Amino acid sequence: MTPMAMTTLNTWAALHTSLPYYRIAQERILDCVMHHTSSLSLASLQLPSLPDVFDDTTLEHITELDLSHNRCKMLPPTLSCLSSLCILNLSYCSSLQELPLHAWSLTHLDLTCCEHISKQNMISFLRELPFSCTLSFSNTPLAYNFTEWGESCSYNLSLRELFQYQSIQYETTKHYIC
Repeated sequence: MTPMAMTTLNTWAALHTSLPYYRIAQERILDCVMHHTSSLSLASLQLPSLPDVFDDTTLEHITELDLSHNRCKMLPPTLSCLSSLCILNLSYCSSLQELPLHAWSLTHLDLTCCEHISKQNMISFLRELPFSCTLSFSNTPLAYNFTEWGESCSYNLSLRELFQYQSIQYETTKHYIC
């Protein structure tokens, strides 16, 4: 990890010394760097913010990131630097208000119970994802439009299916299959 990223991570954890979950998050990030693991879980830590250290090249190998059950309102901008990211779990991040406009080559995105993301922001983000990406989106502003489907809607769809059902304009020329 670069000295700058290490300083950012240490400062972030030090600002919240009264909350042990910040130290746990710091340890998990450092463990991911040291062991070069492809999966990083910061799940269920109830973090109101995330460290802005994902631009560090020692983290670019992450393919799976679990941020579920946290209280952050925004994702750190450097999260978009995770070029290998394929699976992103944001389920039950009920305070999350905005998705970044940069999308990854995701194969699965879980937004279950992300109730405060605007429908327009969610659609803008989804338009940047590959058609092959599957999406879990129950209890989101987008899911509320599917009430006419009744019980038949699983809220687990590929983007191709979602855009067909929603009749959302989608330019396939900008997308690729993961």
